[in-house]
Amino acid sequence: MPRVSVIVPAYNCERYLEQALQSIQAQTLSDIEVLVVDDGSTDSTFALAQDIASTDDRFRVMTQPNSGGPAVPRNRAIAASSGGYVAFLDPDDYWYPSKLQRQADVLGAHATVDLVFGDADLVNADGVSLGTTYLGRVGYAAKVAPHVAPHEANVYLGASTFLAFSAVRVMGAQTSGVMTRRAALDAQTQHFATDLAVGEDVDLYFRLMQRGGAAFIDEPLHAYRQHGASLMKDSMRVLTGQVAAHSRNFHRVADDLKPGDREAYARRVADQYFSLAYHTWRNGDSRGARAAYRSAFHWHSTPRTMAAYMKTFLPAPVVRLLRS
Repeated sequence: MPRVSVIVPAYNCERYLEQALQSIQAQTLSDIEVLVVDDGSTDSTFALAQDIASTDDRFRVMTQPNSGGPAVPRNRAIAASSGGYVAFLDPDDYWYPSKLQRQADVLGAHATVDLVFGDADLVNADGVSLGTTYLGRVGYAAKVAPHVAPHEANVYLGASTFLAFSAVRVMGAQTSGVMTRRAALDAQTQHFATDLAVGEDVDLYFRLMQRGGAAFIDEPLHAYRQHGASLMKDSMRVLTGQVAAHSRNFHRVADDLKPGDREAYARRVADQYFSLAYHTWRNGDSRGARAAYRSAFHWHSTPRTMAAYMKTFLPAPVVRLLRS
């Protein structure tokens, strides 16, 4: 049984896939298996993955009709894998050589930790640094400090308030930077939620954090590529996924939150619905915007939300003028 199973969902990513897979091959931890699932690509993604697998027997490549998102291929790969730990790599990102070893060492040293994640350098489409990190841009280390305990150089273990912080303030885990225990995955009734096109990863990480402990490595362990073809550039899709993942999580953890955290989390979900409603209205769907504003009002009622809701009833010429 390999120590780590690496899961790579791949769809029309021929520009980036080779670098991603080569970064797996360059890992200092070599006791791994790699499962690449081609999700119905129409470019040379499948052929590129097969070429690498033909020279490295740790790689297995599967293909399937397009599923519309990464959840289905990730779940298929998890079901076919056997490693004691599981790590995920999106095919447009790439790992630094010590990524797997650093995280496996943390899980090996702390039996109560089910999920460990690190920071990521933000790079452009060509892999050039954008001068900041995924968590550094939001000041994550300073914000999370009261909710973690330092263990060793750059390694912090989540305290009892870490789940509430992740829900109310900042979810620090980003998929290519995560490693989890197989036992923790197997304890879930589902792995990645297939009804979420975006936010399926956050939904899973919240469930893992609720079950067991989490750890944070305060250093970049991979490069997170920012480019125009990324799913995360679709603001409507992202906002829809956010509200679904966070509202589900709220109902799971509400009873475990202190009253102040519970109210703050409800306000966060309301703000997400407000943003979704505003973008829906800007796209010309007044009826859809009203539904989202009503949801925002349900989570946390404010005069601002009511005023925005009333704006959706304005005549089309006035709306066009406001949008301009």
